[in-house]
Amino acid sequence: MYNVFDRGDPEPTPFDAREARDYMYHRVTLSCSPAAGSTCIVLLVHMPIGELSYARLGDERWTWISPDDHQLMAISWGFMDSFYNEDDGLFYVLRSHRSVFTLNFNGPSLVVKKIMRRVRKGDDPSSMYIMQAPWGDILQIWRWRSYVDSSTPVELPRDLLGHNEDDIDRYIELRTTEIEVYKVDLENQALVKMTSLADHALFLGYNSSMCFATKDFPTLKPNCVYITDDSVEYVNMCKHNWREIGVWDIENKSLQTFDSVLLTISWMNWPSSVWITPSLFYTQLAEKGAQNSNYKWIFQLN
Repeated sequence: MYNVFDRGDPEPTPFDAREARDYMYHRVTLSCSPAAGSTCIVLLVHMPIGELSYARLGDERWTWISPDDHQLMAISWGFMDSFYNEDDGLFYVLRSHRSVFTLNFNGPSLVVKKIMRRVRKGDDPSSMYIMQAPWGDILQIWRWRSYVDSSTPVELPRDLLGHNEDDIDRYIELRTTEIEVYKVDLENQALVKMTSLADHALFLGYNSSMCFATKDFPTLKPNCVYITDDSVEYVNMCKHNWREIGVWDIENKSLQTFDSVLLTISWMNWPSSVWITPSLFYTQLAEKGAQNSNYKWIFQLN
């Protein structure tokens, strides 16, 4: 038995393999394309309390990063997100109390280093993200949510009618109420709040966090954050409820959701949508002389 949410229940709740798959895995970061073979490292953030494991392509199992082997990785505070830096070949991981670590897999054994101290700042966000901005800074993005009553009840699938219907709140929705962006100042060991992304747009969700210059993509709104649902408990426990897909305006602190008609389409609810940057057009772009890696095509994948 594995206590997924670590709630301190006297008895663990059993899950079958399909349910455990839904609840256990939280975020994944790749060091490079899987086409690179065994040089590709996959870093996994997983339950019950934001632990880390990794594997190289071809490995038969995950390797847990044990706090017994790496004292800096003590799991009293879980990890939230990570990114891979191609410039220095390191993974950067964010812990829930805002500290940042690097993981170096380039030597004979894993080297863990703490590069940003713990920071105390008010209420804990619902979700936290870490990424490297196109201009080089490391950013932390914090996102708060709250439950609201939906004006339109969700329609349940036929196989649930008359069975688990009483256990499902058909009117509940989870909505983003605030997003804050911080620059990680490693020299002064501080987080500097950013009031604007200027001519850039962020993409947040179950995907790796991304940032693009709107001059390269004129249809994107500057100083905005494109978001999808990524609350582990809500997405997995409320599979049939309406998903949150929209655009957060940083200046006005307001959320514009997609057309309500679109969100009532059943396949928009499960699995939760993510943002991707596929590479299938890179060859065509290269032939046209567009060698700049910033030329990426943005799609929404369900």
